[in-house]
Amino acid sequence: MGADTVLDEWTAPEVLRKYFVGGMAGHDREGSPVYVVPMGRLDMKGLVSSAKRADIRKNGCRRIEEMRRDFRKQTEKLGRRVDKVTLVMDMEHFSMRNLLMPGMDVLLQIMAQTEANYPETLKVAFVINAPRIFPLIFKACKFFLSEDTKKKIILLGSNWKERLAEAIDPSELPQHWGGTATDPDGDIYCRSKVGMGGDIPESFYVKPEALVDMDRVTTLVVPRSSSRDVIVEVKEAGKVLRWVFWSEGYDIRFKVSFRRTPSEDAEQLKRDIRVQCHLVPEDDILECSSTGTYILTFDNTYSWLHKKKISYVVDVLDGPDYVDSDPAASISHVTP
Repeated sequence: MGADTVLDEWTAPEVLRKYFVGGMAGHDREGSPVYVVPMGRLDMKGLVSSAKRADIRKNGCRRIEEMRRDFRKQTEKLGRRVDKVTLVMDMEHFSMRNLLMPGMDVLLQIMAQTEANYPETLKVAFVINAPRIFPLIFKACKFFLSEDTKKKIILLGSNWKERLAEAIDPSELPQHWGGTATDPDGDIYCRSKVGMGGDIPESFYVKPEALVDMDRVTTLVVPRSSSRDVIVEVKEAGKVLRWVFWSEGYDIRFKVSFRRTPSEDAEQLKRDIRVQCHLVPEDDILECSSTGTYILTFDNTYSWLHKKKISYVVDVLDGPDYVDSDPAASISHVTP
């Protein structure tokens, strides 16, 4: 991800800067940064329709590095170590539609990425305005969270403004969330600090032809109750496997597996999920830590009625530069 230089050398695409939710609103009573996330206002379908998934994940990395920079500033200012963030997760407007929206897997990947690379960064996470489906949300997320992190998640009730005030001085919190802070123009959300998301205009949406060279697209028909594999031979470790695919009319189940030699059993690398690629092209990557055979499986065994027509391009790219790579720069021959 280039975490060491992401703050100074990488700028997120416009759609992420305008519509990704959250931001540092101030500091709690102990000097730790307060990060507010209006989760229910995130248009995840719009984001994955408008930005590469790798860019969305890198933007998540950038947000964490912004917090770490603030940790260092607060440590110097207060003369004691500051290395944790207070999170306010506002679930207002969140519904089952959000949970089933294309791209929610990317948010789970960002959570896993944060847990793996920034351990013990969370001081406490206050969840407010939780909908009735919150147990389902938490069930989907807790697989990616350590036991210590789970214990730091506090679900607040109707008195959440009073509870937040116990941990955060009102002057450090936007007025909408029970504080007294506003932007100079009177904005009670402090949008200058906290991204409020919202529906992304379709003018931002990226069509398949903007992701790949359409002359390189391969079409694959997966019969009902069947599956088809795309085989990729990676002969040099450290490469990145990138795929873009979409379907006509229906979703498809997708997974990625790996085997080092033809004789050994395949190991699953990306879990088996149904991808709504008939709505949004699936554009994702996998870092290839080992040489061998990578197997992309389009699984239609769950459908008894419909065959699925898949259009795809698969590339093997140089590792460090995969985010900014030319999508048309294929250096491997891929066959179904």
